[in-house]
Amino acid sequence: MQIFERIQAFIDLGVFLKDFSNINNKDKVFSQAFSENNFFVKENICYAFDCLSQLLNKNSLEKWIFSYNLKQDNPKTILVVCAGNIPLVSFHDILCVLILGNKIILNQSSKDSILVYFVMSKLIDIEPRFSDFISFSDIGAESDMVICTGNNNSASYFNYYFKNKPAIIRSSRTSVAILSGSETKEELHGLSKDIFLYFGLGCRNVTKIYIPKSYNFSKLKMCFKDYQSNLDCQNYYDNYNYNKAILTLNKKPFKDFENLLLVESDKLYPPVSVVFYEYYDEIENLSFNINDIQCILSNVYVKSKTISFGKAQNPQLFDYADNVDTISFLLS
Repeated sequence: MQIFERIQAFIDLGVFLKDFSNINNKDKVFSQAFSENNFFVKENICYAFDCLSQLLNKNSLEKWIFSYNLKQDNPKTILVVCAGNIPLVSFHDILCVLILGNKIILNQSSKDSILVYFVMSKLIDIEPRFSDFISFSDIGAESDMVICTGNNNSASYFNYYFKNKPAIIRSSRTSVAILSGSETKEELHGLSKDIFLYFGLGCRNVTKIYIPKSYNFSKLKMCFKDYQSNLDCQNYYDNYNYNKAILTLNKKPFKDFENLLLVESDKLYPPVSVVFYEYYDEIENLSFNINDIQCILSNVYVKSKTISFGKAQNPQLFDYADNVDTISFLLS
């Protein structure tokens, strides 16, 4: 396949994902994905598919991939160890590997094998020649390069296991929001989306907010009602009640938004249904370990590149996880 043929196949895949809600077997896909991961509710799967469909268009794909100095080398074989925290979270890695004409070996997450297999099968239906480039195996499969995504524990293991291979190995990351108190209602509704979408399980979800002293929390509570329906997910509901009970038993103060618990903490990684907050005196003096941060959302913070509220879960093709350029890695 030539590069333009591969691009066209992904364009056609984008059209399919955009119209996914109209296909006959969609309910079967929803049911199987939910059985595998009870956080994969229909609405979140549809949102993930829609985001991908917006990226897989001719202008975006060509502008992205032709910004690189592409070489016509023999294809490499790339092992991609997939995460499973949110629907199709590994799709960008898959796209990077295949768009360059490489072969991919997918080591699927047990939490997201249904959707990955479904989308890869559709890509092969669209362009049958991809069947020679896509396979599934465990991490022991022979490969030239490796891309792994997981938590800190798995990253340590992968670093040791793949110490003799060129590899991108990603560990735990999360996202933060820095508020000034001057945010508009629209921006706070956007922040609500950044926190609640995918039940807060993505590395681009905001799990920590930095706020000035005397911040008016009632503004947040009003906007956070947008996602009251998160409690309809039994897993999320159970986490909310459990964490509320633990905080109460330990006599640790918290703010109950009735679909989310806010806890003051200097840490970054709260449990599901909890968001940490921390006060600051001067926004210029804020400090945190940037290696733990995937995204910073703010309209006032100027020390680092920030994302607009409501856009955290809408990364573009140039937005690489951990700021490691996957295409440059694969071309190296």
